[in-house]
Amino acid sequence: MNIFKDRKRLAITLRVVAKIWSILVIAFLLFMFVGEVVYPHGGEGFVDITEIIAMIFFPFGIVGGMVISWKWERIGAIMTIISLFIFYILILIPRTALRGIPMSLLIAGPGFLFLISSFLSPKEKKS
Repeated sequence: MNIFKDRKRLAITLRVVAKIWSILVIAFLLFMFVGEVVYPHGGEGFVDITEIIAMIFFPFGIVGGMVISWKWERIGAIMTIISLFIFYILILIPRTALRGIPMSLLIAGPGFLFLISSFLSPKEKKS
């Protein structure tokens, strides 16, 4: 078997899985967002600036990165992964809410697949 053919096939498979997974994640986050708007949980009633900045990165930065990945895989994937890590730095680590890491990795998972796919895809020569 040709190694370049196998790499291309793997890249296509990862891309398809990432796209399906990203649709599911976006639908889930939209469902959660609409649910929170319709039936607010109340919470603590106080949102500090750190939480507002964190919301820019999670979920909006992650979803934006996934959407961008459909056209520009590597750029969108990097945006998704950076948004995830900034969210970790702002919210999860300072509050020692490390139990939230597996769920957030599951939500940002398509970004990692898009990134791997972008490195496996054969480069097209520009003439």
